[in-house]
Amino acid sequence: MLDKKLIFLLRKKGHTQKEIGDIVGVSRQRIHQIIKNYTTTSYKSKHKLKILENNCIICRDKATIIHHIDYDSHNNNKKNLIAVCHKCHMELHRGRKRDTIRHYDIHICQWCNKKFEREHGYSGGKMKYCSYKCRAEGTTLKNIGKWSTEYSECIICSTTKTAHGGMGMCKNCYARMSFHRRKEEL
Repeated sequence: MLDKKLIFLLRKKGHTQKEIGDIVGVSRQRIHQIIKNYTTTSYKSKHKLKILENNCIICRDKATIIHHIDYDSHNNNKKNLIAVCHKCHMELHRGRKRDTIRHYDIHICQWCNKKFEREHGYSGGKMKYCSYKCRAEGTTLKNIGKWSTEYSECIICSTTKTAHGGMGMCKNCYARMSFHRRKEEL
């Protein structure tokens, strides 16, 4: 373990980083890192290894590098670190792929209990199913005997004989409401 107090004292007395390195027995670069308060990766290594278990968020290949989103190597906040492959990392630093960073969330299918990934902010609403097949099987079996997923009858005319049209109304009431709304807009 290096004595940081000695390094700062020698620096205060006017010694160069090379001279301090020769006295302490380390490289000039290491002295520079200590003076500039660089952090070592040992306390972060568990978190970084966990991030590297993911695939590259750009091309989905095996991730090999941790990239700092804000390009600040001192900002090791979990939200600032992403896993990328070497090729995409080089292109990120060249400015080619800065707009293609995608974040993936992990969900669990409510039908088959399989884990699946979807892009963060995916426009598919709440991600409940891993595929269209699971969605179809899960929703049809769940809604057998129901008029709609949320309503037991039409909120306007209280019928259950006419099929559900939307927004808690049967097809007839929904069409009537849509017609009047379009008429008012003109």
